[in-house]
Amino acid sequence: MKIPYKHSIRLFLLIGLFLAGCTNDSVTAPAEESTNTKAITLFQEYTNLTEAVLEGEEEVGLSYTSNGWTSSNEAPIDQHATNQLMTGLVQLTGTKVESSEAETLLKETAFLTATLVNGDKEEKTLQFVENAKGKIFAIDQEDTVYQVTDFPIEGEQFSSIMIQEPIELAGEELTEIEYTTKDTRFVLNQETTLSEVETAPFISGWFFHSDLQTEFSVEYNQMQQVLASLKTLKGKKAETPEPEAFSSPVQIDLSGKGKQETILIGSKVASTEYTYVKKESDGSVYQVPNVLIEQLSFEPAKLVDNFISLLPLTAVESIEIQAEGEKTVIEAEHEVVDGEEDELEIASDIFVNGKQVSTDSFRKSYQHLAMLSYEEELKDYRVPEEEVEGEISVLYTFKDNGNVLTNHLRFVPYEDGKYAVVKNDTAEFTTSISQLETMLQQVALLTEQ
Repeated sequence: MKIPYKHSIRLFLLIGLFLAGCTNDSVTAPAEESTNTKAITLFQEYTNLTEAVLEGEEEVGLSYTSNGWTSSNEAPIDQHATNQLMTGLVQLTGTKVESSEAETLLKETAFLTATLVNGDKEEKTLQFVENAKGKIFAIDQEDTVYQVTDFPIEGEQFSSIMIQEPIELAGEELTEIEYTTKDTRFVLNQETTLSEVETAPFISGWFFHSDLQTEFSVEYNQMQQVLASLKTLKGKKAETPEPEAFSSPVQIDLSGKGKQETILIGSKVASTEYTYVKKESDGSVYQVPNVLIEQLSFEPAKLVDNFISLLPLTAVESIEIQAEGEKTVIEAEHEVVDGEEDELEIASDIFVNGKQVSTDSFRKSYQHLAMLSYEEELKDYRVPEEEVEGEISVLYTFKDNGNVLTNHLRFVPYEDGKYAVVKNDTAEFTTSISQLETMLQQVALLTEQ
């Protein structure tokens, strides 16, 4: 397995200044290849919707009045889910693709056809297809093809299920999620042994716990997706599930304020794009669209903020770095000062080997140290008692609510291109030599100032 994972004015300042200092030089991933055409809104004139016809696994007609949405089959629908789906369609943007690629896409079978009607009784129809790489394209009535982004999940496997009320689980305010398979078990909750300063850069408020000692914060967007997928789980009742449907299930235990629930994710329903899900409290079984089940396939490596020691600079008192027989000592002095518009700010003076350096320059270098991250899990690793050849060490001294704390990191050569990370005598993951080399290069630049 790869990586699994209120506040006073002081902590608010720590977070703000840390983010300000560590984002200036952040690396931007190159954009995917596309055409040179500017993205356009595909349903440009359809914000004032009155009707819609969506044809996916089944055809559903929708009408909108001052009382909300109603369905052509007169079944009760979830107003929030319907609004969310329709908003997602209206806001879709796309870039026109080249004619050579368009010819191939025009031969694909549409997984969704959407016809929207606005208040002026104008209507527009788009068909949506998917290529072999999983990218989604829209085809208009003139056979113009656009590559779209941020396509709503509910539209990827559309049926009336997607706009019905969700399955009632453990209420709105979940406090703990336990995820168990035959190979994996982990818990997400809002408890941690990390200090306030160590949790300050992370905003989800949720933490990842497993059989490992290392604790991780859950990445904010990932946590929002987890919560949304559980609160909006939908399916149709399965009266006679297959006998082996739950022979080897994924189990998700949910705890909320005063409520608990367990759901079992079973096998796929034969010859369909659905999966069996059982609600343990009442024994009810549902057939849930696979596109929603995919949102419940939690991968530890993608869930967590896997930084080794991400500390706000304004909490750091000193950093001692030893590598290749040389020692670099970084010291920081902080004070609260009046900033713009009478707001308080923290001003920092930075000294490298006793010599003051530019704080702005140091912030740019510091991000390469602060954002060192774990890469792979170690198996059966014994921490060497003595320093080994090629070892790199970093000792942080920082303050948390007046208490002086330390994080001692050892980076021990492990395999080609990899170093074992020993954090406060615990070694459970590796990092790469490329991360360490970049960090040391930045430190070397500071000593030259």
